[in-house]
Amino acid sequence: MLIIKAKGGLGNRILSAVTGLVLADLTHRTPFIDWRDGTYAPEGVDSYPLLFESPLATDCSAYDMAEDVYPAIWKGKVQLHPTHIVERFFPGHHSDPFIYRRTAASLGQLDFDTPVAVFWSYLPKLARLRRHLARDIRFSRETQSETFNRYLHTYFQPVADVKMRAEALLAGLPRPIIGVHVRHTDLKTPLDPIRNAIRRQLRSAPEASIFLATDNLHVERQLRKEFSHIVSHPKLLPESGEALFLHSLGVVEEAKNALTDIWTLAQCDWLIHAARSTFSRTGALMGGIPESRQIDVDRYNPKIRAKLLFQRYA
Repeated sequence: MLIIKAKGGLGNRILSAVTGLVLADLTHRTPFIDWRDGTYAPEGVDSYPLLFESPLATDCSAYDMAEDVYPAIWKGKVQLHPTHIVERFFPGHHSDPFIYRRTAASLGQLDFDTPVAVFWSYLPKLARLRRHLARDIRFSRETQSETFNRYLHTYFQPVADVKMRAEALLAGLPRPIIGVHVRHTDLKTPLDPIRNAIRRQLRSAPEASIFLATDNLHVERQLRKEFSHIVSHPKLLPESGEALFLHSLGVVEEAKNALTDIWTLAQCDWLIHAARSTFSRTGALMGGIPESRQIDVDRYNPKIRAKLLFQRYA
C-alpha cells in the first residue's frame, strides 16, 4: 500500500498526489489518497472522496497503526498528517523544501519493501522520477504534462455538483473564453500585468468572455470595473483579504467552490495567470491547455523562473 498524504492548498495537494499515484504505479502498490488533515473537511474526515469521483478505495484506516512502514518515522503513526510529523520530529522545518525527503517514501531508488509506505510532498515532484519514467513504457512516450493530464483525468474528476456549477457558469458564453486567475492573498499575483494581458487578448478577440477566478474581493471589484463580460463563481470572499481557506475554516462547501474555479479554468480557451500558483497550473493541466494558449505574467521574471526550476528538482 502507498498512503498519499497532503500538505497545502488544493492545487498543491492535487498535483502532489499525482506524484504519489505515479510512484504507486512504478512500485506496484495500491494507492490511497488520505486527506484527513482537516483543511477541506473536519479533521479525521477524508475530503478527497467528497470532492472527486475516483476509482480508488478511500478508507485506509486499517493501516493507521501499521508497524512495518516506510519511512520508519511513521511506525504506529500512519493516522497522523505530515504537519504533525514535522512538528514532532523536525520543529521549525515546515518551510524546509527538503523536509519531505526525510519523512516520505523515496523518489530515488524505489527500493522500499515494507507492506505500507507513506508519501507526501508540498509540490509536484515528477521531475525527480524522470529516470524511472524514461525506463517504463507506460510513461516513456509522453511528456510530463501529458502524464499529469492522464492521471488528473483518471483520479481527479470532480463530483457531479462541481461539474454542474462550472457548466452553468460557462453556458451560453461566447467563445473564446479567457480564463483569468489572480491569487492575491498569501501569494500576490501582480495585477498590472494581468490587466495588460487581458487587454491584449481582447484586442484580438473583442467579443471574448472572461472567467475570473480569484481569492480576493478587491481584485474582483477592480477587474469588474475595467472589463465587461466577466463571470465568476459566487463565493464568500472576506473583506480583510485573508486566505479564503483560513476564513472559511475548511468547510467542504468552500473546497467545492475552489474546485469549481479550477475546473472552470480548465474549460477555458486561454489562461492568463502566474504559473507559480499550483492552483492555476492544475486547471491548465486538467484542461490540457497548451502553453501556447497560456499567458504566464511571471514568464520573464528570472527569480521566479529559477525558483520554479529549483522546486521541480528539490
